[in-house]
Amino acid sequence: MMMVSVLFVFVFSGCAGSATTSTISGTNHGGIAVNGASKKMILYIDGVEAGFANAFDGKKRYLDVETGTHVVSVKNAAGVLVFKKTIYIDDVLVTITIPQN
Repeated sequence: MMMVSVLFVFVFSGCAGSATTSTISGTNHGGIAVNGASKKMILYIDGVEAGFANAFDGKKRYLDVETGTHVVSVKNAAGVLVFKKTIYIDDVLVTITIPQN
């Protein structure tokens, strides 16, 4: 998977944390990767559980996501929201960084 400079991404309101992007060459979809997630944190896309957040580190694996606007959230093992942003994805790999307490 070859990655080049970012095309664009719009990040709207949400909890503390950040999102960076890079283009996913030759695809018509985007992806989500998570940096800084502990083992029991869960990733949600548009309110649907996607799995353990640390499984989508962007190095070995990322979560394929359709082009469009998505609500990306991460909850800790106790179910407490630790990250939430509305992100527009278009042929980009968005890497979100979970804030460390």
